[in-house]
Amino acid sequence: MQNNTTPLVSIVTTAYKNEKFNERYFNTVNKQSYPNIEVIFVDNLSPDNTALDAKERIKKGKVVESPTNSGCADGNNLGVLNATGKYIFLLGPDTWVDKECVGKLVAEAEKDDNQIYTSKQMTYDGKEFISCGISADLFGYPARTYSRDGKKQLKKIFYADGSSVFMKRENYLKVGMMDEATFLFAEDVDLSWKARMLGMSVIPVPESIVYHFSGGAIGIGGYPGSKEKYVTNCRRRFLAERNIIRNILKNYSILNVWWVLLYYLSINLVEIAALVLTGQALSAFNSYFKAYIWNIRNIKDTIKKRKEIQRIRTASDWEVMRSMYFFPHKVLAFLELGIPKVTK
Repeated sequence: MQNNTTPLVSIVTTAYKNEKFNERYFNTVNKQSYPNIEVIFVDNLSPDNTALDAKERIKKGKVVESPTNSGCADGNNLGVLNATGKYIFLLGPDTWVDKECVGKLVAEAEKDDNQIYTSKQMTYDGKEFISCGISADLFGYPARTYSRDGKKQLKKIFYADGSSVFMKRENYLKVGMMDEATFLFAEDVDLSWKARMLGMSVIPVPESIVYHFSGGAIGIGGYPGSKEKYVTNCRRRFLAERNIIRNILKNYSILNVWWVLLYYLSINLVEIAALVLTGQALSAFNSYFKAYIWNIRNIKDTIKKRKEIQRIRTASDWEVMRSMYFFPHKVLAFLELGIPKVTK
């Protein structure tokens, strides 16, 4: 229940095989200076002792055990449906947070509670900056948004990384929650995109700090540091590509969806050619063509989701696009990281 002076914040976390991170996660969320918090910890059918360990460590809130491993998006939705706070704070399972983290977010949100807020993310050891809101091109693909040290913002912010999303629970439900079909990757882009279609913005709160284990040092999750070769895998690329296409199909108006989609597919053709020429033809098929096949097979569900958000949107594509970039961010990634090695 909410007390008379401070709104209740529901920290919602979806976890899978998280036992090694639980101790530090709970030690810090349990010791927040902000007094009115509940933790909704969703375990996605972990094969280890994640759920049992969480039940022993949680102080305020509850552990929700999902009957299936339904992915990050559906797990977060399950957590939010079990939450009771005015605000929800989607927080990654492999994180720990500064003592003032939630309090700083609430202080900003209470000035205007109709926006999305996001914390500054640092690496788990606190040595390197990761992000504090992330930019996106017309397809929702990210790029470096800040200088490496995080002191200078280089690009406009479009979305809040899924490991730190703070917003009213009412608004989360209003935009249709996260898209459960995405499972993982770009579900956070879609959430902020839909929120922008309803007139909301994404506001960084650098005073609120989250320490995240699996973020890339350049602000594009999963990418390597400056001295490492970019290595990814087919499963990751498949999920990312299929979800980017689904987001384009759902979120653009009928006047823009076709040319944006063709623009994106033309970039895909260049990527496929690059993989083929570097002896990675099978990876190209498993990553890209399987993503196309998935979207064709699931087009009815995509159209259903599309109708839901298009029916309630209040902002035009052009208003949303003002926070996006026309130049494809994949080109920037290529210039910085080169052609990736795509493993099985």
